[in-house]
Amino acid sequence: MQKQTSAIAQDLMASLHALKKAGWNQQIKPADELSHVEFIVLRGIKYHSSHQDQQNFRGITPTALGQIMHIASPTVTQHITNLENKGYVIREADKHDRRVVRINLTEKGVRVMDKARLKFLKVFEELVEYLGVAESSELVSLIHKSTDYLRNHQNIEGSDLEKSTDKNQENLEC
Repeated sequence: MQKQTSAIAQDLMASLHALKKAGWNQQIKPADELSHVEFIVLRGIKYHSSHQDQQNFRGITPTALGQIMHIASPTVTQHITNLENKGYVIREADKHDRRVVRINLTEKGVRVMDKARLKFLKVFEELVEYLGVAESSELVSLIHKSTDYLRNHQNIEGSDLEKSTDKNQENLEC
């Protein structure tokens, strides 16, 4: 039984690695002028700036974005500057504390992220067509069950895994 479990665990690990390496999310980039990393940063800004905090501030600070995305502050600043120069984001002073800068999408940024969301949705609609509704539903159920297991049984702080899950959800929503 242990050998069988270990073999299945190795197959599962290899399958998840192959899924990641398939590069399905690499083809979602909606604008040629965006690098892959810039697109990921733009997606992070869209997702996290749309979630207002308890004080109803609009936008996300570069520091918060870097912490959430696990990107060093100088790197975040560089990517934000590039995105700003290309017209995708705008830096705005916080209305309550002028020392704080918040990053938001411009109209161009919103349009490009809407385009990306539609491309992303199309990939998954095609996957559902390929797998069929029953297998797709089973896959969704198994992913949820696996997430619950990891959250509850692997001594991973729920908040860290939720951030990771939120990031994956963000990928789905673009």
